[in-house]
This record gives sequence, structure tokens and C-alpha cells, in this order.
Amino acid sequence: MNGLIISGHGLFATGLQSSVKLIAGDQPNVEYVDFLESDSTGDLEKKLLEAFARLQECESILVLCDLVGGSPFKTAVSLTNGKGNSVVVGGTNLAMVIETALLKDGLKIDSLRDLAINTGKEAIKGFQKTERPSFKGAGI
Repeated sequence: MNGLIISGHGLFATGLQSSVKLIAGDQPNVEYVDFLESDSTGDLEKKLLEAFARLQECESILVLCDLVGGSPFKTAVSLTNGKGNSVVVGGTNLAMVIETALLKDGLKIDSLRDLAINTGKEAIKGFQKTERPSFKGAGI
């Protein structure tokens, strides 16, 4: 069984929690950790350690953070460094969180990390505006 921790600046994590719940319902073994403006990095570390503790029954834990190099990412990397059963990914989006939350228990941690990254990349699409058809003389 894998656990999942979502973390980011402001209300990023709990915002994703709200969206995941709306789309896929409550997901077990998923923790959401916000890094609020009033928090120090010490506060963030404490919150992340508490999230890890709540997932202590999980064999492995994937941590998804908003920005590579941001405080949530760097703190998670620091806390998981040297622990082969925990992996950190930055650049999280909603599609990535939903997919990993739903499929987290059927995969080994490295495969789950790869799934998260690939899903996140595949969820990014551009919109190409096309010429609007002319309806002149069509009676419209």
C-alpha cells in the first residue's frame, strides 16, 4: 500500500483536496499539507512529518509538490533523502493527483512516480483557435 502527500504554497494542497473529493471522492492514505504565508519552513517541516506519521502503515510514500525548488519541495526532499521508500515530484497538477490517488496501491513506488510525471505532462494541452465560419447570406 502506498501513501500520497500533496504539498504546496498557500492553499494549493487543500484546494486540490477539494477538487479530488468533488471528482473522485475521498481517497484513503492521502494527506494534504499547505505551506501558509504565516508558516516558517520549520512549521512546514513539522506539518510534513505529521503527514508522514499518519501514513506510517504505508510501505512507500509519494510526495507531490507544486514547484520544483520551492520550500515544500526542498523540505520534502530533505525529509525523504536516504529513504528508499519515499519519492518527491515537483510540478503537480490536478490530473496527476487524481490519477496517482486512484492507482497508488497497484504500483511500486518508482512506477507510481513515473505514472505521476507522465500523467502530469499528458494533462497539459494547448488550445488552437480556428477561424470562425462565416454565416453571411446563410439566413442566420
